[in-house]
Amino acid sequence: MSGFASTYLVEPLLFPARFSGDSLGPHAVSLPIARERVGVEGLSDELLAAARTRFGALLLPGAPPGGPRVRVFQAPPSDFVPLDLKGRELTMDVDWEEGGVRLAGPGFCARLSHEVPRAALFVPHGDPFAIGALENVLRVLTAYRLAEQGGALLHSAAVRHGGDGALLFPGRSGAGKTTLCTKSREEGREVLSDELNAVFPGPAGPRIVALPFAGDYGPAAPGEERSLSAVVDLRKGAPGERAHLAPLPRARAIAQLFARAPFVNGDPYRRDRLFTSLERLFAEVPLKTLTFSLEEPVWPALEESTS
Repeated sequence: MSGFASTYLVEPLLFPARFSGDSLGPHAVSLPIARERVGVEGLSDELLAAARTRFGALLLPGAPPGGPRVRVFQAPPSDFVPLDLKGRELTMDVDWEEGGVRLAGPGFCARLSHEVPRAALFVPHGDPFAIGALENVLRVLTAYRLAEQGGALLHSAAVRHGGDGALLFPGRSGAGKTTLCTKSREEGREVLSDELNAVFPGPAGPRIVALPFAGDYGPAAPGEERSLSAVVDLRKGAPGERAHLAPLPRARAIAQLFARAPFVNGDPYRRDRLFTSLERLFAEVPLKTLTFSLEEPVWPALEESTS
């Protein structure tokens, strides 16, 4: 059998239609994400401990009134297809609806609403992968909250540049973002984030906000906000090739940014609006392509061409 959630749920047709149920646990916390504080309720002792390990001091007790909210509910283990997750990359199924999104993955399912910014996450008690499910739900919720404000969640690295600026390096997995971050640190630059960044429209141009969702470097500076100096696409050069920048055609840049805007870019109800927002958001931003090799420094070229 194929179709949404069939890999993960024993009975996909019985996917929860509700935003209610028996809470997984008694704990409520909040987490600052992209200028908002998201409330998370229904955490068990184990999931609370895992969230504290994942997000550290960013996690505060108690959910704020109003605003985006995630509630965690119990689901019997028998609802989920047993999977051997050793050495397996965790993925999830996404199903878009006009009013929200459905998600299903290893040991979890979730429903998000757009009209009221909320999500319901269903997981079994004691599931060690529940923290990953919770973070996935928070990422999807963040993507849609940003899109509603004319911004975007982007798979990207961001590195401080100048007094209040930052360079944004969008790219798929394997494009060189982690390598770029490693070289930037070796060359005395400070990394904001190496995996996901929020970009907001601003009166003087786009603003980057670092998010608490970590890649290889961890959440380097979650919540830090800086102006966007330039968007820099990454290209791997030949061994020993000196780093150099070239103009990036705007149409190609917008198409690449759209491809790096997860969740919303696949939504048939909202992707056209996302594309329009990206065109508006990056209309005046310098767009470059950086070709670099492992052996040569990158920041002399970046400083010369983006200052």
